[in-house]
Amino acid sequence: MTAVHEAGHLLAFGLAPRNPHLRASVERRQEGGRLISGTVWYGKTHRQDGHAVMLWEMQHLLAGALAETVIFGESHGGNGGDLAQHEVVARKYLAANGGDLIWSAHHPAEVAHNAAVLNDFRGEQERTVQAFLEMHQPLLSDLASLLERRTHLEARELYFLLRRVRPTPGMVVLDGAWSPHA
Repeated sequence: MTAVHEAGHLLAFGLAPRNPHLRASVERRQEGGRLISGTVWYGKTHRQDGHAVMLWEMQHLLAGALAETVIFGESHGGNGGDLAQHEVVARKYLAANGGDLIWSAHHPAEVAHNAAVLNDFRGEQERTVQAFLEMHQPLLSDLASLLERRTHLEARELYFLLRRVRPTPGMVVLDGAWSPHA
């Protein structure tokens, strides 16, 4: 489960600038050897401001949980941090791009309005990211399998897999992407 989640995040990196600091790892629990947690680390070199970067960041944050859905039919939890961060970026994005949020929402109706706007926005992104992951299901499985076996991957090991990534409609491709098809 953890390897699939992290592999979903990794696939999104095929559409981001090549980064020699990119690496992924998963940790095993002592009893039973089950994978319990994982992380994709990318340093700060891709962190830029701007419309496209914020959209890519939100898609990347959703890719872990949605990878679980593509492979297992449902997400099995452990996505709270990703979803909380997605909401933070979504609020910034909507504020910068004329979104319909009420910024001083205190009344229950205003709070409910904001929740609906954020939910609709996330739903649109989830459909886009899920279609991307479904198209790349064999590559997603390859990445997850590699993480299961190795538990730690560096950028040079990921290059030959991430260069196979192809964008689908709605997925954001950043300049300098790993994939020559982007």
